[in-house]
Parts: sequence; C-alpha cells; structure tokens
Amino acid sequence: LKGVSVSVERAALPVPEEGHYYLADLVGLEVVNEQGETLGVVKQVIWNGAQDVIEVVGNKTQLMPWVPEVVKRVDLSKRQIEVEWGADW
Repeated sequence: LKGVSVSVERAALPVPEEGHYYLADLVGLEVVNEQGETLGVVKQVIWNGAQDVIEVVGNKTQLMPWVPEVVKRVDLSKRQIEVEWGADW
C-alpha cells in the first residue's frame, strides 16, 4: 500500500481504555498547569522514539513529554489537559 492513505471510520474504532486516548482527540485541547495558567493548545502529538510528546502552542511553542510525571489529567469533555509544568519553563 505504498503511497496510499488508509483510514477507518471513527464509529468502527473501539472506545479507548481509561487513561488511553486517540491522538487525534488530543489535538486542539487547551493545556493548563496545576496553577491554572493556560499554556496553550495541543498542535500535534509527536513520537520521539522513547515516548509521545505534545507540541503546545501558546505565547511560545513548547514540547512536553506525555508521561505521568507531567500529564496529570485529561478531561475530554472540558477539552483540557492539566500538566505539571511551569509557565516560565
């Protein structure tokens, strides 16, 4: 299938398990830190060979590792991700 796009209808996909997400669902979510400061919006999710990384675009562009030490909560209904990350990082 070289050079061909393959797609699946969303309705055909299973519901992700608790704590797991489809990467497309994370794009566009607001990212806030535990102090309530808005850091930006997820532009894309990147695989760096060791872990997923979210690219967050706000006043500046930041790359944040998608690890439990950083990502504290994802609320798809609020379209928000809470992270442990300083606004000045």
